[in-house]
Amino acid sequence: MKGSSSAVPPRGAIALHGPWSAVAAAAGTPLPQPPASWTEREVLVFVSDCTQAVARTAPAGVLDELSAWRARSPALPGILTTETEPEPALADAVSSIYGAARGGAAVMLLLAASPWHDRLGREIIARRLGGAEGGSDKVDLQVLELPSAGATLSLSDVPLDRLVAIMRRLLAPDGCPWDREQTHDTLGPYLVEEAAEALEAIERRQTHMLTDELGDLLLQIAFHAALGEAQGSFGARDVSLAIERKMMYRHPHVFGYWFAADAGEVLRNWETLKAAEAAAAGGVPGPASGPWRPLRKAAVKVARAAFEVAFAAAQGQRERLAEAAQSLREQAARLRAAAQRTLGGPTRPPEEEQPI
Repeated sequence: MKGSSSAVPPRGAIALHGPWSAVAAAAGTPLPQPPASWTEREVLVFVSDCTQAVARTAPAGVLDELSAWRARSPALPGILTTETEPEPALADAVSSIYGAARGGAAVMLLLAASPWHDRLGREIIARRLGGAEGGSDKVDLQVLELPSAGATLSLSDVPLDRLVAIMRRLLAPDGCPWDREQTHDTLGPYLVEEAAEALEAIERRQTHMLTDELGDLLLQIAFHAALGEAQGSFGARDVSLAIERKMMYRHPHVFGYWFAADAGEVLRNWETLKAAEAAAAGGVPGPASGPWRPLRKAAVKVARAAFEVAFAAAQGQRERLAEAAQSLREQAARLRAAAQRTLGGPTRPPEEEQPI
């Protein structure tokens, strides 16, 4: 949350050095990935010109990719263009970088080549490793190389941190008015709609479409997590940890010492472990208890059957359409029966309902 000290990452990250993505002029803009919690910090990007002029083209692309973090690129005192630059210029540059880091900023130093060919980079790394300038446990300072080609180096242990940071910006006081008006309830229909569009992409066997629709579905998850974070209830990391723990717990044949001979046994184990989880929770009522579970499962089957009808019709598959329509009638009947059992009385379909 804004202003919360718990959202600020602890100091002391070790200085990083390694290949980042290609420079903007060579292969598109770089793709840095700081932690989402850095949205609470000042993010400064310094660029060393010690070795190659190509470094001067990097800041614009880097800052564009870091816009969710409101990063900026201060100029270093003096232009360090050669290995024979006077000591005062080097000292001033080092002082500027460490001064910003000691002031609480999250600092990145971009190098156009290996630090072994960059005097400023060598000096910063040496001081970091040597504990100079206040010690490496007191600053967040990353040293990153921008080679002409190479793999992307992520600064984050959560690959989706950039999306989380974007959502924080959108929900900030100076963010998007529409996004700031949304609630879990108002976003509910979009979650269903995006899932339906992902199903359509699967049905149409269009990989590029599926990539885009899964991104839209992921946005809904990130949006709900951002709302939860703003309310102080949960955040994206909690969502991620919940499913990580669940998947590891329910796959003891992979992460533990259980044995599963086939997929059927995996499913049986899954149900056994779910029951154990419910028992450990003391049988506390939740979405999977009471009338919710059977009614929800019946409703999902109706929706899936309805999609089958739509997909078959869209592709002109008459035989499949007839089968899907029959399945839809059957699933709708099962849902009405489940609702009748829950309400304790008969239910009638609306007068305007017509058989397909």
